[in-house]
Amino acid sequence: MRIFEAVAEALAAEQIPTIFGVMGDGNMSLWSTIVARNSAQMISARNEAGAVAMADGFFRATGDVGVATVTCGPGLTQIGTSLMAAARNRSAIVVICGEIPPGAVNKLQSMDQRRFVEACCARYVSITGSPDLARELVQAFYLARLESCPVVLNLPNDIQERVLEGDWRYLPAADFLPEQTPAACEKDIEALADALSSARRPLLIAGKGARLSGAAGEVVSLAQRVGALLGTSLQAKGMFSDEDWSLGIVGGYSCAATEELCRQADLVIGIGAEIGHYTSWGGTLFPQATVMRIDVAAPSTDIQAAAGRHVRADACTTLARVNRELEHRQVRAEGFRSALTRGTMALMPEPLPEAADGIDPRTLARALGPLMSENAMLTCGVGHFQGFVATYTRLRPGTQVEFSSQFGAVGQTLPIAIGIGAAHPGRPHLVIEGDGSLMMNMQELDTAARCRQPMVLLVWNDRGYGAEAQRLPLKGFSPAPAQWETPDFGALARAVGGDGVMLHHLDDLEDAVRRGFAAGGLFVIDARVSPTETSDSYRKLYMGQPNFAPLTA
Repeated sequence: MRIFEAVAEALAAEQIPTIFGVMGDGNMSLWSTIVARNSAQMISARNEAGAVAMADGFFRATGDVGVATVTCGPGLTQIGTSLMAAARNRSAIVVICGEIPPGAVNKLQSMDQRRFVEACCARYVSITGSPDLARELVQAFYLARLESCPVVLNLPNDIQERVLEGDWRYLPAADFLPEQTPAACEKDIEALADALSSARRPLLIAGKGARLSGAAGEVVSLAQRVGALLGTSLQAKGMFSDEDWSLGIVGGYSCAATEELCRQADLVIGIGAEIGHYTSWGGTLFPQATVMRIDVAAPSTDIQAAAGRHVRADACTTLARVNRELEHRQVRAEGFRSALTRGTMALMPEPLPEAADGIDPRTLARALGPLMSENAMLTCGVGHFQGFVATYTRLRPGTQVEFSSQFGAVGQTLPIAIGIGAAHPGRPHLVIEGDGSLMMNMQELDTAARCRQPMVLLVWNDRGYGAEAQRLPLKGFSPAPAQWETPDFGALARAVGGDGVMLHHLDDLEDAVRRGFAAGGLFVIDARVSPTETSDSYRKLYMGQPNFAPLTA
């Protein structure tokens, strides 16, 4: 057995079902072995950055480690942005990478790979040979799972081709992992119960961690008991859309009524939510409130914009204990759920006029929600258009949502969505991406088409970089350098084996979405939206205008 064959066995023992990658000299032996043994599905991306983003998407969709493989040198340097985005998202992924041996005569693709990896905020493990092979392999998966971070597993090209010496036995990382769900101590439970018992205007904000822990029911029960209002972070959008006392997203994408009520809150508890800069709007959104957090993640090493007590524990089990403690204390309160609050929630700002130079982006975002089924998935990119989706698209509680905004990197959304789709084959998947962002990873349209994933890709086409085109005039410049003639993205989809349409009128949206979901593969909707209409968050942040956004849970 050669070492690359032992690595293939280790991946099987780790129960890795899908591996994303781009083949090259540094990984072709391992790749071919996995294919020959049929031990995992190999998805060949068109770019290394896309492959790593796909592994990141797989983790986001499942919570299980995602795996990608790239070749050495330039294969590694391509993935820098994807590694950084995964690190910011705390994604447990392992990237298997080849390496030119230090003593090689041909050093064309050689570089200091460790320094590059660590500069991208990822951990680095290198295979040194037969004696420590099992320990080094398991260390990579152990670190990824224990610290929830990206790890690059370095396989020097010469070492992976050697014959394995001695006995070979591999135990998966799960056999060594400690209990990873910390429990709140009694002091924490009492502190939470005391704060909730005395609060007059409590607000509970659920994040993605609440969804992953299955805490939604406990959050609703607690809110009913103490009269709390319900909100979410961006990544948990829609979790409480069926609840009467839901404020929708709390933070930069809040509506006017939500902002007003957040400023009145005297207690804010983040549940699986960081309550960081964007959710607290730079620490300004809760001026009267005591802030507390419940999260399995360790507290930030930086002072938070909205500082407060951090309870490191699983959200669902912690809230169940808090609910029992409050039941024991016989706590029942109207809290924030008053007629006055209801009146504030009912306030509807004067609607902005419809755009005249393309599909109105607010109307488009509002129309998307009813077209998605209960089990649908939504993946949305980052950019100016994200504000319209966050503010106006109403999602069902069962919708699995992912805003791929970590690291603020455009161009990541399509490959992340492919990884999410690979994790949940068969589920309807609406992916929203900007035209400029899509052009950065357009080659992965081919990957999506080849994989036959049921993906409706809505291109929010404002013919340029919307964020820059909106902000350049505010600095006294023309928006023209951020605008261009755009390709026909539906035609591009057809060129790689998918299908698509160009959308000029909102009346055609429902038919296009239904046709796309029925297609069973890649279907692109090239939506020609107004390039001049400004999102509510930009009006507020950059123009100092009042918030016109209505309440959309």
